[in-house]
Amino acid sequence: MANINDHFNQSFARQGTKLVSGTSITNIPAGTYMAVQFITKSTPTTLKTHYEPGVQYTTTYAQGMILYIDVSDISLPSGEKAILYKRVPC
Repeated sequence: MANINDHFNQSFARQGTKLVSGTSITNIPAGTYMAVQFITKSTPTTLKTHYEPGVQYTTTYAQGMILYIDVSDISLPSGEKAILYKRVPC
């Protein structure tokens, strides 16, 4: 019987990723990305989710931190980098 972690490791990011580096991505359709991982210590100027209208995740995140949120808008200052992980369709 397979371990749940094996299933997670096999499916995480298999749909692809998008690198965000000092840029903005807005109006992302709901259900496109399941997580954002910060490659550098980052303080997003904009980070919103579809499911919490009006909430901004603009605190400072450590390098390697992963947030499991349905990203709708993200904007990082120059020099900061993050990876968006595409959602595995149900």
